[in-house]
Amino acid sequence: MLKALADEPAGLRLEMLDESPSVYLDHWALRAIASRGELAGRLASALERASGTLCISAWNILEFSKVSCVATIREAEALLEACFPRLFFVECDPRVVIERENAFLAGAGSMSPHADLDILKIIPLLEPRGSEVLGVRGLLDAVRGSGLDQGLTKLGETFKLLIIDLRKEVATDSALQSNARRAPAGPGYQRATRFILRELVRTLALHQTMNLSSNDALDFLHGVVPIAYSDYVLLDRRWASLGRQAVQRLRSAGHETRVAEIFSGEQGQVEMFLLSLERGSESPNPYEAPGCQARRGS
Repeated sequence: MLKALADEPAGLRLEMLDESPSVYLDHWALRAIASRGELAGRLASALERASGTLCISAWNILEFSKVSCVATIREAEALLEACFPRLFFVECDPRVVIERENAFLAGAGSMSPHADLDILKIIPLLEPRGSEVLGVRGLLDAVRGSGLDQGLTKLGETFKLLIIDLRKEVATDSALQSNARRAPAGPGYQRATRFILRELVRTLALHQTMNLSSNDALDFLHGVVPIAYSDYVLLDRRWASLGRQAVQRLRSAGHETRVAEIFSGEQGQVEMFLLSLERGSESPNPYEAPGCQARRGS
Protein backbone atom coordinates (compact mmCIF):
# COMPACT_ATOMS: atom_id res chain seq x y z
CA MET A 1 0.00 0.00 0.00
CA LEU A 2 1.41 3.37 -1.05
CA LYS A 3 0.63 6.48 0.94
CA ALA A 4 1.52 10.06 0.03
CA LEU A 5 1.95 12.44 2.94
CA ALA A 6 2.61 16.17 2.81
CA ASP A 7 5.81 16.77 4.72
CA GLU A 8 6.82 20.40 4.46
CA PRO A 9 9.39 21.71 3.89
CA ALA A 10 10.82 18.38 2.68
CA GLY A 11 8.07 17.87 0.12
CA LEU A 12 6.12 14.71 -0.67
CA ARG A 13 6.85 11.80 1.67
CA LEU A 14 5.87 8.31 0.58
CA GLU A 15 5.19 5.34 2.80
CA MET A 16 4.88 1.74 1.74
CA LEU A 17 3.19 -1.17 3.50
CA ASP A 18 3.06 -4.81 2.43
CA GLU A 19 -0.42 -5.87 3.55
CA SER A 20 -1.64 -9.45 3.42
CA PRO A 21 -2.75 -11.10 1.23
CA SER A 22 0.19 -10.11 -0.97
CA VAL A 23 0.67 -11.31 -4.54
CA TYR A 24 3.78 -11.56 -6.72
CA LEU A 25 3.54 -12.23 -10.46
CA ASP A 26 6.54 -13.10 -12.58
CA HIS A 27 6.77 -11.71 -16.13
CA TRP A 28 4.52 -14.19 -17.92
CA ALA A 29 1.89 -14.01 -15.19
CA LEU A 30 1.83 -10.22 -15.15
CA ARG A 31 1.42 -10.12 -18.92
CA ALA A 32 -1.13 -12.94 -19.03
CA ILE A 33 -3.42 -11.42 -16.40
CA ALA A 34 -3.00 -7.89 -17.73
CA SER A 35 -3.93 -8.99 -21.26
CA ARG A 36 -7.32 -10.25 -20.15
CA GLY A 37 -9.52 -7.50 -18.77
CA GLU A 38 -11.69 -9.93 -16.79
CA LEU A 39 -8.69 -11.44 -14.96
CA ALA A 40 -7.11 -8.04 -14.33
CA GLY A 41 -10.40 -6.77 -12.91
CA ARG A 42 -10.79 -9.78 -10.64
CA LEU A 43 -7.25 -9.38 -9.30
CA ALA A 44 -7.66 -5.67 -8.59
CA SER A 45 -11.09 -6.19 -7.02
CA ALA A 46 -9.92 -9.08 -4.85
CA LEU A 47 -6.96 -7.07 -3.54
CA GLU A 48 -9.24 -4.11 -2.80
CA ARG A 49 -11.79 -6.23 -0.92
CA ALA A 50 -9.11 -8.05 1.07
CA SER A 51 -6.96 -4.94 1.65
CA GLY A 52 -4.14 -6.85 -0.04
CA THR A 53 -1.05 -5.91 -2.02
CA LEU A 54 0.42 -6.49 -5.47
CA CYS A 55 4.20 -6.71 -5.16
CA ILE A 56 6.33 -5.36 -8.02
CA SER A 57 10.10 -5.82 -8.36
CA ALA A 58 12.83 -4.17 -10.39
CA TRP A 59 12.98 -7.41 -12.40
CA ASN A 60 9.29 -7.03 -13.30
CA ILE A 61 10.09 -3.59 -14.65
CA LEU A 62 13.36 -4.48 -16.38
CA GLU A 63 11.85 -7.42 -18.24
CA PHE A 64 9.66 -4.97 -20.10
CA SER A 65 12.82 -3.65 -21.77
CA LYS A 66 12.50 -6.77 -23.96
CA VAL A 67 8.90 -5.97 -24.93
CA SER A 68 8.52 -3.96 -28.13
CA CYS A 69 4.72 -4.01 -28.29
CA VAL A 70 3.43 -0.75 -26.81
CA ALA A 71 -0.07 -2.22 -26.33
CA THR A 72 1.36 -4.97 -24.10
CA ILE A 73 3.12 -2.42 -21.92
CA ARG A 74 -0.03 -0.31 -21.71
CA GLU A 75 -2.03 -3.35 -20.57
CA ALA A 76 0.48 -4.11 -17.82
CA GLU A 77 0.55 -0.50 -16.65
CA ALA A 78 -3.26 -0.47 -16.67
CA LEU A 79 -3.20 -3.44 -14.29
CA LEU A 80 -0.84 -1.60 -11.94
CA GLU A 81 -3.09 1.47 -12.17
CA ALA A 82 -6.14 -0.68 -11.34
CA CYS A 83 -4.38 -2.03 -8.24
CA PHE A 84 -3.04 1.39 -7.21
CA PRO A 85 -2.37 2.31 -4.41
CA ARG A 86 -2.24 -1.32 -3.28
CA LEU A 87 1.32 -1.77 -4.51
CA PHE A 88 4.54 -2.69 -2.74
CA PHE A 89 7.96 -2.53 -4.37
CA VAL A 90 9.89 -5.63 -3.39
CA GLU A 91 13.65 -6.21 -3.40
CA CYS A 92 14.24 -9.53 -5.16
CA ASP A 93 18.00 -9.84 -4.66
CA PRO A 94 18.17 -12.50 -1.93
CA ARG A 95 21.66 -11.39 -0.88
CA VAL A 96 20.40 -7.89 -0.06
CA VAL A 97 17.34 -9.21 1.77
CA ILE A 98 19.33 -11.73 3.83
CA GLU A 99 21.83 -9.03 4.79
CA ARG A 100 18.94 -6.90 6.05
CA GLU A 101 17.44 -9.86 7.88
CA ASN A 102 20.79 -10.39 9.58
CA ALA A 103 20.78 -6.74 10.62
CA PHE A 104 17.35 -7.23 12.19
CA LEU A 105 18.55 -10.31 14.04
CA ALA A 106 21.44 -8.24 15.37
CA GLY A 107 19.07 -5.48 16.46
CA ALA A 108 20.41 -3.01 13.91
CA GLY A 109 17.75 -3.16 11.19
CA SER A 110 15.57 -0.13 10.55
CA MET A 111 13.66 -1.05 7.40
CA SER A 112 11.60 -3.88 6.03
CA PRO A 113 14.09 -6.42 4.63
CA HIS A 114 12.23 -6.96 1.36
CA ALA A 115 11.39 -3.33 0.52
CA ASP A 116 12.86 -1.65 -2.57
CA LEU A 117 12.96 2.05 -1.75
CA ASP A 118 14.83 2.88 -4.95
CA ILE A 119 11.69 2.20 -7.00
CA LEU A 120 9.58 4.06 -4.45
CA LYS A 121 11.65 7.20 -5.06
CA ILE A 122 10.73 7.09 -8.77
CA ILE A 123 6.97 7.23 -8.20
CA PRO A 124 6.66 11.01 -7.59
CA LEU A 125 8.27 11.55 -11.00
CA LEU A 126 5.60 9.60 -12.89
CA GLU A 127 2.28 10.73 -14.31
CA PRO A 128 -0.38 10.95 -11.56
CA ARG A 129 -3.77 9.25 -11.76
CA GLY A 130 -6.27 11.91 -12.81
CA SER A 131 -6.64 14.37 -9.95
CA GLU A 132 -4.64 12.21 -7.51
CA VAL A 133 -1.14 13.01 -6.33
CA LEU A 134 0.56 9.81 -7.48
CA GLY A 135 0.39 7.27 -10.29
CA VAL A 136 2.45 4.58 -11.97
CA ARG A 137 1.81 5.30 -15.64
CA GLY A 138 5.13 5.20 -17.47
CA LEU A 139 6.85 2.96 -14.93
CA LEU A 140 7.14 0.03 -17.37
CA ASP A 141 7.30 2.05 -20.57
CA ALA A 142 10.39 3.90 -19.29
CA VAL A 143 12.63 0.89 -19.98
CA ARG A 144 11.35 0.20 -23.51
CA GLY A 145 14.18 0.59 -26.01
CA SER A 146 16.64 1.37 -23.22
CA GLY A 147 19.05 -1.43 -24.10
CA LEU A 148 18.68 -2.89 -20.61
CA ASP A 149 17.56 -6.17 -22.19
CA GLN A 150 21.22 -6.74 -23.13
CA GLY A 151 22.14 -6.48 -19.47
CA LEU A 152 19.47 -9.04 -18.62
CA THR A 153 20.90 -11.43 -21.20
CA LYS A 154 24.36 -10.97 -19.71
CA LEU A 155 22.97 -11.64 -16.23
CA GLY A 156 21.40 -14.85 -17.52
CA GLU A 157 24.63 -16.07 -19.09
CA THR A 158 26.59 -15.27 -15.92
CA PHE A 159 24.06 -17.20 -13.85
CA LYS A 160 24.35 -20.21 -16.18
CA LEU A 161 28.15 -20.22 -15.87
CA LEU A 162 27.96 -20.00 -12.07
CA ILE A 163 25.63 -23.00 -11.89
CA ILE A 164 27.76 -24.97 -14.38
CA ASP A 165 30.87 -24.30 -12.27
CA LEU A 166 28.98 -25.31 -9.12
CA ARG A 167 27.84 -28.55 -10.78
CA LYS A 168 31.45 -29.39 -11.62
CA GLU A 169 32.48 -28.82 -8.01
CA VAL A 170 29.64 -30.97 -6.70
CA ALA A 171 30.38 -33.75 -9.18
CA THR A 172 34.03 -34.00 -8.09
CA ASP A 173 33.71 -33.29 -4.36
CA SER A 174 31.89 -35.98 -2.40
CA ALA A 175 31.83 -33.88 0.78
CA LEU A 176 30.23 -30.99 -1.05
CA GLN A 177 27.73 -33.36 -2.64
CA SER A 178 26.86 -34.84 0.74
CA ASN A 179 26.39 -31.39 2.22
CA ALA A 180 24.14 -30.39 -0.67
CA ARG A 181 21.92 -33.42 -0.09
CA ARG A 182 21.64 -32.79 3.63
CA ALA A 183 18.25 -31.64 4.93
CA PRO A 184 18.06 -27.88 5.54
CA ALA A 185 18.83 -26.95 9.13
CA GLY A 186 16.34 -24.91 11.10
CA PRO A 187 13.97 -23.50 12.08
CA GLY A 188 14.86 -20.31 13.94
CA TYR A 189 14.36 -17.42 11.53
CA GLN A 190 11.27 -15.30 11.02
CA ARG A 191 11.59 -15.63 7.23
CA ALA A 192 12.84 -18.55 5.14
CA THR A 193 14.72 -16.48 2.53
CA ARG A 194 18.15 -18.04 3.14
CA PHE A 195 16.71 -21.56 3.21
CA ILE A 196 14.73 -21.16 -0.01
CA LEU A 197 17.85 -19.72 -1.65
CA ARG A 198 19.90 -22.70 -0.51
CA GLU A 199 17.30 -25.21 -1.66
CA LEU A 200 16.93 -23.77 -5.14
CA VAL A 201 20.70 -23.54 -5.64
CA ARG A 202 21.08 -27.06 -4.25
CA THR A 203 18.60 -28.45 -6.75
CA LEU A 204 20.28 -26.74 -9.69
CA ALA A 205 23.69 -27.96 -8.54
CA LEU A 206 22.70 -31.59 -8.04
CA HIS A 207 20.68 -32.01 -11.24
CA GLN A 208 23.56 -32.16 -13.66
CA THR A 209 21.38 -32.70 -16.74
CA MET A 210 18.83 -29.96 -16.05
CA ASN A 211 18.95 -27.53 -18.97
CA LEU A 212 19.63 -23.89 -18.18
CA SER A 213 18.60 -20.88 -20.25
CA SER A 214 19.42 -17.20 -20.02
CA ASN A 215 15.94 -16.64 -18.58
CA ASP A 216 16.62 -18.87 -15.60
CA ALA A 217 18.48 -16.14 -13.72
CA LEU A 218 15.38 -13.95 -13.79
CA ASP A 219 13.09 -16.85 -12.93
CA PHE A 220 15.39 -17.65 -10.00
CA LEU A 221 15.21 -14.04 -8.77
CA HIS A 222 11.43 -13.99 -9.22
CA GLY A 223 11.28 -17.00 -6.94
CA VAL A 224 13.37 -16.71 -3.78
CA VAL A 225 12.26 -13.53 -1.98
CA PRO A 226 8.64 -13.57 -3.22
CA ILE A 227 8.19 -17.14 -1.94
CA ALA A 228 9.59 -16.07 1.43
CA TYR A 229 7.49 -12.92 1.82
CA SER A 230 4.34 -13.09 -0.31
CA ASP A 231 1.14 -15.06 0.20
CA TYR A 232 0.68 -15.98 -3.46
CA VAL A 233 3.36 -16.34 -6.14
CA LEU A 234 2.86 -17.16 -9.83
CA LEU A 235 5.95 -18.60 -11.54
CA ASP A 236 6.52 -20.50 -14.76
CA ARG A 237 5.93 -24.25 -14.60
CA ARG A 238 9.48 -25.45 -13.91
CA TRP A 239 10.24 -22.84 -11.28
CA ALA A 240 6.89 -23.35 -9.62
CA SER A 241 7.79 -27.03 -9.33
CA LEU A 242 11.26 -26.25 -7.95
CA GLY A 243 9.75 -23.79 -5.49
CA ARG A 244 7.22 -26.32 -4.22
CA GLN A 245 9.98 -28.91 -3.80
CA ALA A 246 12.03 -26.41 -1.80
CA VAL A 247 9.08 -25.61 0.45
CA GLN A 248 8.35 -29.31 0.97
CA ARG A 249 11.95 -29.99 2.06
CA LEU A 250 11.75 -27.10 4.51
CA ARG A 251 8.50 -28.45 5.94
CA SER A 252 10.01 -31.93 6.25
CA ALA A 253 12.96 -30.42 8.14
CA GLY A 254 10.63 -28.75 10.63
CA HIS A 255 10.44 -25.21 9.25
CA GLU A 256 7.05 -23.72 10.08
CA THR A 257 7.67 -20.22 8.69
CA ARG A 258 4.79 -19.15 6.49
CA VAL A 259 5.67 -19.04 2.81
CA ALA A 260 3.76 -18.33 -0.39
CA GLU A 261 1.29 -20.63 -2.05
CA ILE A 262 2.85 -21.24 -5.46
CA PHE A 263 0.94 -21.35 -8.75
CA SER A 264 2.14 -21.87 -12.32
CA GLY A 265 1.02 -21.30 -15.87
CA GLU A 266 -0.37 -24.81 -16.20
CA GLN A 267 -3.98 -25.11 -17.24
CA GLY A 268 -6.37 -23.92 -14.55
CA GLN A 269 -3.67 -22.57 -12.21
CA VAL A 270 -4.42 -18.88 -12.76
CA GLU A 271 -8.09 -19.52 -12.07
CA MET A 272 -7.20 -21.49 -8.92
CA PHE A 273 -5.01 -18.59 -7.76
CA LEU A 274 -7.76 -16.03 -8.30
CA LEU A 275 -10.35 -18.17 -6.54
CA SER A 276 -8.02 -18.64 -3.58
CA LEU A 277 -7.33 -14.90 -3.40
CA GLU A 278 -11.02 -14.07 -3.71
CA ARG A 279 -11.80 -16.32 -0.74
CA GLY A 280 -9.42 -14.19 1.34
CA SER A 281 -6.42 -14.71 3.56
CA GLU A 282 -6.65 -15.68 7.23
CA SER A 283 -3.18 -14.50 8.32
CA PRO A 284 -2.40 -10.77 8.20
CA ASN A 285 1.25 -10.21 7.38
CA PRO A 286 2.14 -6.49 7.45
CA TYR A 287 5.71 -5.36 6.75
CA GLU A 288 6.16 -1.62 6.85
CA ALA A 289 8.97 0.16 5.06
CA PRO A 290 10.12 3.57 6.25
CA GLY A 291 8.88 6.40 4.08
CA CYS A 292 11.33 8.12 1.80
CA GLN A 293 11.05 11.76 0.86
CA ALA A 294 10.78 13.08 -2.65
CA ARG A 295 9.51 16.25 -4.27
CA ARG A 296 7.65 16.30 -7.56
CA GLY A 297 9.45 18.43 -10.11
CA SER A 298 7.72 21.69 -10.94
